[in-house]
Amino acid sequence: MNLPLCTLFLFVSTSILCRNVKVNDGPLLLTPLIEKGKYEKARSLSKVDPNLFAGLQSHSAFITVNKTLGSHLFFWFFPVEDKPLESTPWIIWLQGGPGVSSLFGVFLEIGPLQFINGTALFHVSTNLYLIFLVGANLLNFIQQFLTVFPELRKAPLFIAGESYGGKFVPAFGHYIHINRNSSHPINFKGVAIGNGLIDPPTMLQYSKFGVQVGILDLEEAAKIKAIEDAAKNAYKEGDMDTYRQEWTHTLLSYSSYLLSSYNYVFDEEPSKEYVQFLNNIEIQRALHTGRTVFTAFNWMVFIALLNDFPLSVKPWLEELLDNDYGVLSYGSQLDIIVPYASLESCYHTLQWWGAEGYIKAPRWRYRGTGKRPEMYIKQYGNFMDVMIRGAGHMTSYDRPQAAKDLIKLYIDEFQDYQGDKNNNKG
Repeated sequence: MNLPLCTLFLFVSTSILCRNVKVNDGPLLLTPLIEKGKYEKARSLSKVDPNLFAGLQSHSAFITVNKTLGSHLFFWFFPVEDKPLESTPWIIWLQGGPGVSSLFGVFLEIGPLQFINGTALFHVSTNLYLIFLVGANLLNFIQQFLTVFPELRKAPLFIAGESYGGKFVPAFGHYIHINRNSSHPINFKGVAIGNGLIDPPTMLQYSKFGVQVGILDLEEAAKIKAIEDAAKNAYKEGDMDTYRQEWTHTLLSYSSYLLSSYNYVFDEEPSKEYVQFLNNIEIQRALHTGRTVFTAFNWMVFIALLNDFPLSVKPWLEELLDNDYGVLSYGSQLDIIVPYASLESCYHTLQWWGAEGYIKAPRWRYRGTGKRPEMYIKQYGNFMDVMIRGAGHMTSYDRPQAAKDLIKLYIDEFQDYQGDKNNNKG
């Protein structure tokens, strides 16, 4: 079945993780309406004026995820027009950072909008129909969201994300898997991780990579390798405090040699002009955010998760693989902070039913519409390993067409997937 890529865009951002928001301050909180069963009213109130956003129909509001802390997540939902939402695949995207807003993805990576000369325009360059979501208490959020938009319960759901989202994605997938509920079903099909920090202990290879691409000389690499080895030894010995310290020391030492954290060929960082646009009073009113200040990056979230940086989510990824969810993990050729070689080292340590078959599986080149290969793909069973040529850490920003082709390949492969474990095992 060759369905459209997905049904909508949904953006939930840790940068718009608000506490103690008051109704009279202006933000639209849907949870009180959801708790009273007023789903249609919540849906109606969340509608956004399309005239300010390239004519696109959308919904936005806040959903409460922690009453004790007074925490609310903001979403911006773009339903695709003239498509059956019940059967069209949809994706939840977890931006990285941690603390980077998923609105980065709206305007700079895969749309549906881009900001040019003070105006929001339809992002025609990628035309990717995806959903993006970031934050805490995601299972709580998505269950509330699905009461307002229940047609999505039957639609095939894929969770995707990049960078630090490589930890959020398996975690969210794990919680959906262990909380399967027939009375509140979620048609969860799999996960897609881009340049993800999945398993820091096995991915700690900056000294080797730095020499290979000319960022470090041998003397500089030796200094960093000594710190890496100290971190790895502490991890093996179970000394997590020392491991965290040495892992962080490695990353800081390596980063001091970088001109860019995203791409070792280009040092220009993406522009964030859209931040001023989103803090315009008229735009805030249209998005029902009141006078909540939008920032592209939230230091509070970043600092709160510092101790989590060196920790692994590999067991959760292995759980998803072993339970026959479709897993895509892609890396980019020019990524400097999560190199593809580090990802491949992680893949070879994964313990799941198809581990041996994956290692022996052949790799093939995908050319797309051009003459040169766009990416290298290796697949066995429900695991797809991809390297995208000519892209840095923000894959969709650098190579939008390749990213679009890849996500379509992945969804077409796994939206109706019933599992290969019994056929391929052994």
